[in-house]
Amino acid sequence: MQDFTLGIWRVDPLGRRLTHTQDEARPSVRLSNKANGVLLTLVEAGGAVVTRGNLMDSVWPDVVVGEEVLTHAIAELRRALGDTPRSPSYIETVHKAGYRLLAPVTNGNGAERHCSADLAQRRPAASRNGARGAAVPAAVPGMNGGNSLDQNWPAWMNGGTGPAAGGRPLGHKKSIAVLPFANMTGDPAKAQIGDGLVEDIITEFSRFRSLVVAACSASAVSRDQAFDPVRTGRDLGVDYLLLGSLRALGQHLRITVQLIEARSGNHLWAERYDRRLDDIFEVQDEITETIVVTLAERISSALLEQVRRQPLPEWQAYDHYMMARSYSRLPRTAENVSRVLDFAQRAITADPQFAPGYGMLANAYRWLAVLTDAGDPSKVRCAYQSARDSALKAAEINPSDPESLRSLGWSYLATRNYAEAERFLERSHAMSPHDGDVAMSWATALTYLGRPEQAADLAQRTMQKTPGHPDYYLFDLGEALFFAGRDEEAVAFFERAPDEELDESMVVVIAALAHSGRREAAQRRAAHYLEDLGERWTGDPRARAAERIAWEFEFRHVYSRPQDIARLRDGLRLAGLPT
Repeated sequence: MQDFTLGIWRVDPLGRRLTHTQDEARPSVRLSNKANGVLLTLVEAGGAVVTRGNLMDSVWPDVVVGEEVLTHAIAELRRALGDTPRSPSYIETVHKAGYRLLAPVTNGNGAERHCSADLAQRRPAASRNGARGAAVPAAVPGMNGGNSLDQNWPAWMNGGTGPAAGGRPLGHKKSIAVLPFANMTGDPAKAQIGDGLVEDIITEFSRFRSLVVAACSASAVSRDQAFDPVRTGRDLGVDYLLLGSLRALGQHLRITVQLIEARSGNHLWAERYDRRLDDIFEVQDEITETIVVTLAERISSALLEQVRRQPLPEWQAYDHYMMARSYSRLPRTAENVSRVLDFAQRAITADPQFAPGYGMLANAYRWLAVLTDAGDPSKVRCAYQSARDSALKAAEINPSDPESLRSLGWSYLATRNYAEAERFLERSHAMSPHDGDVAMSWATALTYLGRPEQAADLAQRTMQKTPGHPDYYLFDLGEALFFAGRDEEAVAFFERAPDEELDESMVVVIAALAHSGRREAAQRRAAHYLEDLGERWTGDPRARAAERIAWEFEFRHVYSRPQDIARLRDGLRLAGLPT
């Protein structure tokens, strides 16, 4: 996402930072997620008035929030910009209407942006009480002359989050109410810690497109009443309830959270976090992130179990998609990927406007290409084109869906279009940074893009935050460590992964073993690799091992840095393979 200038401030939308352009010694200011979202929405309007309702719909999609949350975000922006409501230079309050941006906005080339004229065409219709209409761009990258996906919102921002768009009603989503945390410390002042956590959890949950979140304004009724989870869930109309409490333990604060299924009242998960009182505000983001990642994984697992218990004729598009996603997290065997393909096709048959179904279909086409058509360039290129077309369709239907953008990014990476791959994969991660699969996907992409140390750091943090993560996380981290030159660590993670999880990119495991001095183990793996490649080979049956391995490097091992390819080849040679 490209930086831009707002008056005397340079804005980094991805990093959420404001930097003073006329006073380099002045520290930059980091914005909260909600303040950053409000700012980008005002910038998008190009000086036009944006109503309070439209601001809340854009920044907090699918979340019920009170107007005081928006008021706090505006106040935060004004403090950061040095602005005042009585004599504004940046944000003007328009009485009984909303807000508008006053300061000029320029892109990195100094060109001023005027975008208010076509705001209505780019923005989905929204109402605090109604459903969103679809705002579908006329074209997406790579189709009909290569028009940019970013036509759907300010193109010069090169990838803003944009308004939520796309085709699927909210009825298929699960809902959760985040109830006010009970303050059991005996100190009324400590209630603000719980309130802050609740607000942050709601904000981060809203990034997950599969969840509808009921916020404090809807849930506060439960703070002082005798708690009955079934009744509360029914009154709020939600599937899950998140409860929390604060207790003082000397100089420590214990934060306890529980996830409850509202229909049955069953406790699905509980955890506690002990932190020192004097650093509680510094670690609040860490606690929020841990809670959100864990809960999202638990809810996803519970939802999958519900789908499996339903009769197949009752399944909707989202149910088929959930099954496709569950198989996509298993080892990449031809059988598992075929099931991904089948359920993804069922999803888009049930709902032709269901974007995640097309994204998952794109993944299946790409994975099957190298699993079943080794040695046949025409079939692989055709499969990659089908993957690209499906991913583009997903992004066309919903350009705000992280999963769709992730599929599109990988379709570009498979064909070595590294710039476009990085653009869409980074944007996907920025939209949903607490989704473990999205984060690990971005980490793996960083390995392919030649930044293995950064990849390893993100992969390790993602694994720590995602209890019960799929086994492929182990391989992806090991791969990053190998290209970072940390062979012993890489091998340690490969050894923890099931053998079938390693089959997809066995050459990396062979090279890591060889570089770490485990020649015999590397040679055993090499023999298994040649046997597997022979079974997958559909090309010239007379092709020798060197030719078959060369084909793999052309179509499968698409690492961007020459030194990474060289390191991989050196490892294979050490294991006795011809490269």
